[in-house]
Amino acid sequence: MDAPLPHTPHEAQRGRILDTALALFRQRGVKAVTMDDVAHALTMSKRTLYQTFRDKEDLLLEAMKKARQADQAVMESIVAETNNVLETLLSAMERRMKEFETIAPAFFADITKYGRVIDYLDACERDDVEKVVDFLRRGVAQGYFRDDVDLYLFYDLLSGQIKRVVGRHIDDGRDIRYLFLNTIPVSLRGLATPKGQQLVDAFVEKYRRPATGSGV
Repeated sequence: MDAPLPHTPHEAQRGRILDTALALFRQRGVKAVTMDDVAHALTMSKRTLYQTFRDKEDLLLEAMKKARQADQAVMESIVAETNNVLETLLSAMERRMKEFETIAPAFFADITKYGRVIDYLDACERDDVEKVVDFLRRGVAQGYFRDDVDLYLFYDLLSGQIKRVVGRHIDDGRDIRYLFLNTIPVSLRGLATPKGQQLVDAFVEKYRRPATGSGV
């Protein structure tokens, strides 16, 4: 296999802009970050920034695409490290839960105002259906998931549940870890066989905080 070609200076600069912008967006929310803020953080002229990205929505969209590519690379490495489908899913959930804890709720609220970004995320979700269902089928074959569940329906409901978790985090200021641990593992446990339920229960026990009643 040929070695990957090195990044050109332009590609390197573009990647640096995207990483910096996404970090700012996640830290403060998209609305609170201006193109001036991004240029300043990069010690770059705003003119140079606008020569690369025509507006903030373009910058946000490309940053989200780059983040998705990075997420997919991480998932591939996790899959390569273990053949256990349920352990892979729990590792991915752990990573996402911890990542969400570092992101301002305003970021999640703000991205809904950018139509091209939402269209992209919806397209990604549709593209992932077959891959996720095939992955869940491997879990069935490994004995971790039941063989009497409609996996397409399960994925659809789980996707909606994740959106609702994020929505509660935005609307009510609820603790994201509390929300995750009281919803997603419950669904996985329902899909799991007794063998799989042991792994799900161990995961929840590892990360659950003492109950606070309201979860905030």
